[in-house]
Amino acid sequence: MTHANILIVEDERIVAKDIEERLRELGYKVAGIASTGEKAIEKSEAMHPDLVLMDIKLKGDMDGIHTAETIKNRFNIPVIYLTAFADEATLERAKVTEPFGYILKPFNERDLRSTVEMALYKHAMEKRLKHSQEMKVLGQLAAGVAHEVRNPLNAILAITEALFQDIGDNKEYQPYLEHIRTQVNRLSDLMKDLLELGRPIKSSYLRKELLGGVCASTLNLWKQMALSEHHEVQLISQIEPDEVSVNIDSPKLQQVFLNLLENAAHQSPKESTIIFTILSPVADAVKIHISDSGVGIPTDKLGMVFEPFFTDRRGGVGLGLSIVKHFVESMGGSVRIWNNDPPPGCTAEVILPVGGKEKD
Repeated sequence: MTHANILIVEDERIVAKDIEERLRELGYKVAGIASTGEKAIEKSEAMHPDLVLMDIKLKGDMDGIHTAETIKNRFNIPVIYLTAFADEATLERAKVTEPFGYILKPFNERDLRSTVEMALYKHAMEKRLKHSQEMKVLGQLAAGVAHEVRNPLNAILAITEALFQDIGDNKEYQPYLEHIRTQVNRLSDLMKDLLELGRPIKSSYLRKELLGGVCASTLNLWKQMALSEHHEVQLISQIEPDEVSVNIDSPKLQQVFLNLLENAAHQSPKESTIIFTILSPVADAVKIHISDSGVGIPTDKLGMVFEPFFTDRRGGVGLGLSIVKHFVESMGGSVRIWNNDPPPGCTAEVILPVGGKEKD
């Protein structure tokens, strides 16, 4: 995982600075340095790093093992232990916390890099497996719920439409009928979203498509949506229209971008501009950023935004970003969101593997 953000927990300042310098030389970012267990927990909550390098022997009330266990249970952040103490009793205690690796002091850059990369890869695979299992269960549940709900929902909608025709232009009943229609349609959309969330994208559906064309067509679809009246989207591309292709399900990727644009619009003040950027490919991957100028996301909720049914928006269902994550990962990519620094707003980043360049 290139450019991973790593928190160092080490109570010897010189050692901590040495580790920081080595990590930066290897291309990693350093989220910060904590000298005590309490500070490490505070920084983990505030920064949510990708990985923690934890010295087992820490000064204070909490040693590294106790601290690592707390960080794992509260924030699900992988921990690698740094230690010069390899005695059996210490290792047995540490083993219970299920660390993602050990680095014995003194160590060299090769040991550091290989252990960090393996830990990041293992954690990513565990998260993907857990997500896949959750999606399978959710898909089974959604299919059952949709079957039970769809028929009565259609009946209610049909009766509502019949009432509209019978009542005609009677203004006294119009607000009630409109309310019924709105809520029924909302439930219908919820059923569709649930089914999408539990339905995998088959590899046979993936096609080589020009990324620039998909983004341009997404922008055209956005202009047909009501939210576009108060939120202009500016498409900035660092690639030529026929330069980069990706292996995707085009309608699903358009839905990914539309969901992210809709989320950005709901978070942003009216008449503000949303920036939709295609970056130049790096190392066989291309990044797409969608940035808004809203209030951002509370730090303690950043790690929860892709969970099904999580929302802090009034009237929101909390499935939009879960669908985004599901679709992007089904196409071999990844997605994340962070608060802009400096503020305002936040940025959603979609990373997709490059499917090769189109030839003339």
